[in-house]
Amino acid sequence: MTWEQIGALASVLTTLIIGVTAGAALIQLRHMRTANQITASTTLLAEAETPEMRKAFSFCAIELGERMKDPAFIEALKTGKIDRDVHLEIMVGNYWEKVGVLLRKGLLDRDICLDWSSPNCAHNWRQLEEVAKPLRGRSAPIWRDFEYIANLSEARAQEMEKHPLRLPPRPDPHQS
Repeated sequence: MTWEQIGALASVLTTLIIGVTAGAALIQLRHMRTANQITASTTLLAEAETPEMRKAFSFCAIELGERMKDPAFIEALKTGKIDRDVHLEIMVGNYWEKVGVLLRKGLLDRDICLDWSSPNCAHNWRQLEEVAKPLRGRSAPIWRDFEYIANLSEARAQEMEKHPLRLPPRPDPHQS
């Protein structure tokens, strides 16, 4: 074998090794991305279950409708003089805004996020849509990504109604 042939073979082997290494790196990056998405998802799910967030979600479900009839409550939204201990709906809107940003930027898996968030997000947007109007009247579009994910969630919920998940029947434990 001549030196030219040995050099050509070494070049081919080097190229092959670099290609395999690059492929392995891409696989590792994909796994890291998946791990990051899982971490982000579980962190968001845990945040939604904190006592403060549960209280804020309950406030939106139980009290917000009545509070929206109070002119002083609306005025605070318009002026930005918001007491966060009174306006618990802001916490809910900001939570969904965070989820929407992460989803829009690709930091959350779209299908998984919409599967766990669809019913609640769309419902919370309907509750807070009237809150967003006075807030948006004084600054840039607040909760833009909340509205984005709410629209996606609404579409996903409608899709799930049309094509419900069919689970196999549970086996009867009393049958042998």
